[in-house]
Amino acid sequence: MKIYGLPPIPYPSFQKIYQVEDIANIPANTIPYFKDTRDCDLLIGGFAYSNQVSYAFIPNSIKSFLIYSNLGAKYALLEGDPTPYQNLAKEYLLDIEIFKIIQNPSEIERYALLGIDGVVFESIL
Repeated sequence: MKIYGLPPIPYPSFQKIYQVEDIANIPANTIPYFKDTRDCDLLIGGFAYSNQVSYAFIPNSIKSFLIYSNLGAKYALLEGDPTPYQNLAKEYLLDIEIFKIIQNPSEIERYALLGIDGVVFESIL
């Protein structure tokens, strides 16, 4: 299990984006991420995939999860229950990592026991 946001464990930087043009302003070694809430967010995923940019997203449904998985997303950041997403990633051998967004280190064990790929602290998003 990967743990992002708990010092002294090293982790990548994340930066929230809102449109395709924001990707150009992302520093190297920073993972752009967005919350899938609008149809135009598909443009971000398509652009990132075409330009081999590693990115993360917060899905709003299983459908959007599967779409962005096919658009090469590196991480799915889950606010709710990550279990169905982890099960789909395993079932279909998807090249995406499932991360549960957490606030407290006490949550790490719970998601480790569920077999979730990783956790990311909300404070670094």
